[in-house]
Amino acid sequence: MNGELRNRAEAFLKANPEETPAFSTAEVQQMIHELDVHQIELQMQNDELTSTLQELEESRDAFAELYDAAPVGYLTCDRDGGITRANQTLAGMLGVGRGALLGRRISDFIVPGSQDEWYRHRRALLAGAERLGTDLELQPAEGPSIQVRFDCRVAPGATVDEWRCRSALIDITARKHAEDELARLNHELERRVEQRTAELHKSEQQVIQDCKELRQLSAELPLVAERERQRVAETLHEDMGQMLSSAQIRLKMLRNDGLPPESGQHVEAVINTIEQVLKQTRKLTFELNCPLLGELGLGPALGELCQTMMPADGVRLEYKGGSEEMPLSFDRKITLFRAARELLTNVLKHADARRATVELCREDDGICVRVEDDGCGFDAAGAGRGFTASGGFGLFSLQENIRHAGGLLKIESMPKQGTRASISLPLEEAP
Repeated sequence: MNGELRNRAEAFLKANPEETPAFSTAEVQQMIHELDVHQIELQMQNDELTSTLQELEESRDAFAELYDAAPVGYLTCDRDGGITRANQTLAGMLGVGRGALLGRRISDFIVPGSQDEWYRHRRALLAGAERLGTDLELQPAEGPSIQVRFDCRVAPGATVDEWRCRSALIDITARKHAEDELARLNHELERRVEQRTAELHKSEQQVIQDCKELRQLSAELPLVAERERQRVAETLHEDMGQMLSSAQIRLKMLRNDGLPPESGQHVEAVINTIEQVLKQTRKLTFELNCPLLGELGLGPALGELCQTMMPADGVRLEYKGGSEEMPLSFDRKITLFRAARELLTNVLKHADARRATVELCREDDGICVRVEDDGCGFDAAGAGRGFTASGGFGLFSLQENIRHAGGLLKIESMPKQGTRASISLPLEEAP
């Protein structure tokens, strides 16, 4: 290359001697060298430009391939919403050839229900928003409508006439259907939960009502049993007792009529037997129904109860209270009497006490029966909770009966410090 340039320069100088500059040979050679260097630089730049152009073409082809084969639709529209560019995916979504899309408005494919949203969206972009997104419903040329996500971005640096908006359209129809189905299932689940809750509430109310009825029956059962005891006691006292007493009187009259000694001894034995039967009948009558309860009232009945239950040796039972009649119905007298007897029975069985007292007193708004002992005591916190390993149903049943009668059973006790049980009932006029 250098030789060719030199030859061409020498030929030029020989052909044009009048134009030959006053350069020395060294200067000419320097200029030729610089030309050679410049030629090399130009060749390198040309090679680099060729390589860059090839890379750009490859990038353009790759971009075009990615643009057309992208899983989302791409379009570019002008200020009026006219489509100036679209990829193959968008054409497939709308069911129209890509060539037929160009020049049409995107609003031609938006269903009437989404037109207002598209109008507001486009106005916001024209007003200066650089990037916005919204959900729209499109109607393809064929088939059902589809739900799409519109993500729009204004092309930067364009003049008013060259304004362009590039948009990505993502088909979210399946997601919308899934969301609608999920909402439906959530609504159905809420409905079923509400229905089940209502059923459980109804069942709970029914259980509560059944428990109330059972408690009421449980509380009324001792009163029914007490009335039956009273009937049996009256039968023993009035019928059998009178018949036995009559038989005893007749036998005594027969004995006084001068029977033979042997017959007299037999009659005397029968009289003694009848006497024992009468005593047992009276005792059984008292156990079934204290006659003093109806005749004299609660106070005397409690005093008689202490005397009757007090063993010959062991615990001393003492009644503390007056004989004043309290304004209570007979059923409540029975409730207090049976409660006191239940508590005294517990004292005799479990307290290991030397002394116990029963007290009847009036309070401001009711009447109270207290049973107190100096025995071993127990854990009062666990009393009245129903069945336990050591029993306890008696206290539980007693507590339910008192509660049903509108009263309160309070137990104060600690180990080795005795026990004090208080039964309080509101006063009422006796029927």
